[in-house]
Amino acid sequence: MSGDPVTPFVLDQDHLHFRDSVRDLARREFLDTYHARAARTEFPHQELKRLAEAGLTNLTLDEESGGQGADLLALAIACEEVGYADPNMAYILFSMNSLVSLLAAQESAAIRSWSPRIAAGDALGCWAVTEPGTGSDAAALRTKAVRVDGG
Repeated sequence: MSGDPVTPFVLDQDHLHFRDSVRDLARREFLDTYHARAARTEFPHQELKRLAEAGLTNLTLDEESGGQGADLLALAIACEEVGYADPNMAYILFSMNSLVSLLAAQESAAIRSWSPRIAAGDALGCWAVTEPGTGSDAAALRTKAVRVDGG
């Protein structure tokens, strides 16, 4: 390290208020029930819906697209506060925010139409970033749906 003093990182009042709000929500909704939820095999749909109702699943999506228009610092704060109460929900929160923004930016209206449904917690999106030819580049992923009997 050089001899230059390090400037401390200090959140502004908006981010502090946001942090406190998310902290209250996460600890009230997720902290006491974390172990029971972690022991289940079901996806936490109701908990995701609660994050959506609080406006946390579309934080970085621009306002013109129906999002909050927040910065990445706000997303990091939300993930940190939710992660204190339930690390699995924090991962879901980060994934949903990333997916909602990625889908909203697509040229295809059919693909874009999923963004608000996922952000509202009415649909579940998922990542597949270990597929051959794409690795961790989710934008390069190509899929194919085939209709089958029964679905």
